[in-house]
Amino acid sequence: MAKRRRRQDSDINQKGKTMHKIMRLPEVIYNTGLARSTIYQKIAAAKFPAPITLGPKSVGWLQSDVQNWIQEKINQTQTNRA
Repeated sequence: MAKRRRRQDSDINQKGKTMHKIMRLPEVIYNTGLARSTIYQKIAAAKFPAPITLGPKSVGWLQSDVQNWIQEKINQTQTNRA
């Protein structure tokens, strides 16, 4: 049986549209190193991407939004060191 390749958020489907990956909270916590409460505090202060609604009781974050936020933090750190 052949292994299936995991799609990346930059993958494009057959109709030429970009595919997006949605991250749930545990994955956001893992990728950012932030606690749940810190993530929601930063969202309230407009310092972290807001989640998108998936259903009545579930939300998720676009992987690209979280990756962009991480990259901004890296850039800020490098700028402050210079």
